[in-house]
Amino acid sequence: MVDMRNVLLLLVLFFETLAAEVAYLPLTEQGFPYPLNTSLGVYDLDAGLRLKKIEIGHGVGPVFLNDSQDTVYVAARYENKILAIDTTTLTPIKTWQNLPTNPDQIFLSQDNSKLFFINLNVGTGQNSLYQIDLMTDVVNEVLFFPGFSIEPVVYSQNLQYMALYLYDYFNNERRLVTYQTNDMILVHDTPLNEGDYLVMIDNEGEGFFYKDVTNAEFVSKKLSDATENWRFSFPGETSFSQPLELVDGFLTIRGINNHYQVNKQTGQGSPIARPANEEPVRFFGSIDLNNGGQLIAIDYPIVICVTGLCSLSGRLNIHQVDVFNNNTQLIYQSSETLGSNPVGRFIGQRFFRGSAGQPVPLFEHFGLIALLMVLMVFVSYKRFLYDPKSSH
Repeated sequence: MVDMRNVLLLLVLFFETLAAEVAYLPLTEQGFPYPLNTSLGVYDLDAGLRLKKIEIGHGVGPVFLNDSQDTVYVAARYENKILAIDTTTLTPIKTWQNLPTNPDQIFLSQDNSKLFFINLNVGTGQNSLYQIDLMTDVVNEVLFFPGFSIEPVVYSQNLQYMALYLYDYFNNERRLVTYQTNDMILVHDTPLNEGDYLVMIDNEGEGFFYKDVTNAEFVSKKLSDATENWRFSFPGETSFSQPLELVDGFLTIRGINNHYQVNKQTGQGSPIARPANEEPVRFFGSIDLNNGGQLIAIDYPIVICVTGLCSLSGRLNIHQVDVFNNNTQLIYQSSETLGSNPVGRFIGQRFFRGSAGQPVPLFEHFGLIALLMVLMVFVSYKRFLYDPKSSH
């Protein structure tokens, strides 16, 4: 007969390691006279349900999940506040209030020991990059450039490097400075020409990429001196969008007429193949990669404004996108009017624990459960055959 101790042990191990793909999304909700951004929605993308809605504060938008995926950091921009949320229990475990600036963007160092934040909406003014030391809770200014405003801050996919685009409005001067995130060592300080507006840097801290809108080209340059590595274009293509590194060593670049696979080192590339009668799969909004390297796209909120009053329209739609097979799948749609525009890293896996107080999507794993039961019966049957006490 089946040994119930084996059954219980395997079930405990199974539930202790059960995980779901989860999206941590700042919510845009109906409000008067403008839509509200005050809460974080946590969505189980495997089961297609919302696990929890967490109140954060006014101006929620920046979100960043750490490498171990046990903590997500969320900023309330207009309250100068950042929260750390335990992804197992979905409860705040730390709050940093009265920060010296609005946290429009947040991201982690490579070793996840520091959380950086910055206000990017300063117009012709100046701003600083700040950090929170997550080991000591000390908040301090780490970078300030007199006369320059910091515009985008772009970090490498592995978080080892950050590049800051600096602009002096009054002298029309541009610079690109590159730092290691762990120790804030300056790697490059490079003058730039007008138009070199970076959208991505590589994991080696050697190259940056930008869109040449005027010539409909995608360009790679050296971070060290801004000399050109290569330019990519394709006949008839009029515009390129944000690149993604879905395959090691290659950039996936979205265009109007095609999507393209481009070698990062050489700039050689070609359209991604698709059936002749199909348009390239379209996706818009905030984009992140799941643990399997697949694209997850969150549609931008639809806001309609008339005579000073703005109203939210549409639903929250989440798609899984496969550019190589040219298809997209709707994996979640809200039942109510809702939207989201996350900035940062917001897709991860959440491990369910007994203390989480959240439903485990049991039927999503029915095949695995059945296999475990078969294995338990088989092991117990073998023990029965070889157990001398069972002989007659």
